[in-house]
Amino acid sequence: MSERIAERAAMAQTILERLRARPGVLGAFEGSPPPSTGDSPTRNDHIEVDGRPPIETNILVPRLWVDPDYFRVLGIPLIAGRMFDRGDPPTNVIITESLAKRLWPDGDAVGHRFREDPRFEWSYVIGVVKHVRTTYDGTSGPERYFQKYSSKQPPPPVTASTPSTPRSSGAAYGFLTVTARVDSRARASDLYQTVRSIDTRNILEVEFVDDQYARQFADRLLATRIMTGFGMLAFVVAAAGIYGVMAFLVAN
Repeated sequence: MSERIAERAAMAQTILERLRARPGVLGAFEGSPPPSTGDSPTRNDHIEVDGRPPIETNILVPRLWVDPDYFRVLGIPLIAGRMFDRGDPPTNVIITESLAKRLWPDGDAVGHRFREDPRFEWSYVIGVVKHVRTTYDGTSGPERYFQKYSSKQPPPPVTASTPSTPRSSGAAYGFLTVTARVDSRARASDLYQTVRSIDTRNILEVEFVDDQYARQFADRLLATRIMTGFGMLAFVVAAAGIYGVMAFLVAN
């Protein structure tokens, strides 16, 4: 199992190095971009903040494991505190602005801690970033989702027995997602060929984040358009009615 993990890490590192070296690539990291929500959190009725008595809550806080370059590549701005360093433990977290305001409405979240369950370790807030819209948006719904981020741990060392190129007939690293930021959509074909040149057995799919958002929120967009249409129709009917009444009064 350790060889498979090391091989996957080596393959991801090779892909990232090649992509970052390509013209037009502004950055890359291993992992999925939003609207991914991270892990599936367990629903808890209480949350503990900095030694306060546990408070009742309806929020869910999934954790997303990210590379230190995650926020830079996706253009997510830092509001307070700092970004991850390579040596940060998993208990050091970055949270979204919406979660910071929910847990610390009257103060600064940086330097404080919280946990969703007494059985869990404390999460220490080292930074706050802008709210990022995900499949389960943290601004609506009876159970509100608020994202927290932990720094992905460095991969295990690769030895001579675990080369960066898979030896077996099938890739041992399984499913691997790499996200890159490019200066134009025209670069997609170049990225595809770059990854395929590393291992031709890859079953590769290239998708733009904008397209992922469009697919994930298509139902909400449709509902919004329908409501907008009915609103405009109601406005036209009301305006026509007012015009008719005024015209009748003027005529008489």
